[in-house]
Amino acid sequence: MRIGDILQSAGIRFWRHGESSYVTEGWVGTECPFCGRGSNRPGLGFPVAGTGRGSCWKCGSKSLYETLVAYGTEPRRAYELCGGMDRAPARTETPRGKLVLPPGVGELLPMHRRYLESRGFDPDELVERWGIGGIGLSPTHAWSVFLPIVQDGETVSWNTRVASDAVPHTQRYRGARRDQEIVPRGEVLYGEQYCRHGVVVHEGPTDVWRTGSGAVCTAGLGFSRGQIRRLARFPLRAICMDSEPGAQRRARKLASQLECFPGSTYVVELTTGKDAATASDDEIAELRSRFLE
Repeated sequence: MRIGDILQSAGIRFWRHGESSYVTEGWVGTECPFCGRGSNRPGLGFPVAGTGRGSCWKCGSKSLYETLVAYGTEPRRAYELCGGMDRAPARTETPRGKLVLPPGVGELLPMHRRYLESRGFDPDELVERWGIGGIGLSPTHAWSVFLPIVQDGETVSWNTRVASDAVPHTQRYRGARRDQEIVPRGEVLYGEQYCRHGVVVHEGPTDVWRTGSGAVCTAGLGFSRGQIRRLARFPLRAICMDSEPGAQRRARKLASQLECFPGSTYVVELTTGKDAATASDDEIAELRSRFLE
């Protein structure tokens, strides 16, 4: 039986993805019987591909068995239901494509350097550490900073960032199309090559540059199951998104999905800037000392 079938058999109300904005694709949600009974909100989530463990965004990791019992299912019946759960299938490798770089990638030009310096970064340090480059005239990525995305020592995809904040409503980031990348960038973590024991998760590459080794970003506002699996490998995880309310909701959502994995997950909200790229030196130092050093 799938998770939804088990919950239905136990008479427990649940929501599928699309039935509630709180339920991510690949998960089902129910009221948490430990802290959210009567809330009419799916605060406790279980992956559809059964693992036997779920996570409440308030009170943390919970097993399916203890959840059924907390809802009033007789323990023997709960044991039988859990024993009949369809287990997660073996993972298959993501099909590999071919890396195709955008036209015009080369060294940083003076305008790229001026832009990076205006953001408080040392261009030469970014080139050495993160392998960035510059694009000048281009039909698709004009006047952008080129950001290679590395996984397991190999550049598997890329992103670009327009080297200006002067024009409002411009699409500042443009990434590789699926036919231009070896692995979809939505399945990897930018900056993962420098992570060891702990990891700090941000929204964008400039936040990763600011925090330094041990920081990653999901290269977008959302996150995928592949990225969750990669984050779950680190025993210490800090989710540090932008300070605006929508980003904080995403941070809590990501943390709730990581709670079911071994290790510790924290949500960190910065107070001295809207994101890590604009935070104070003291706050970045504290972030690093707590989670990365």
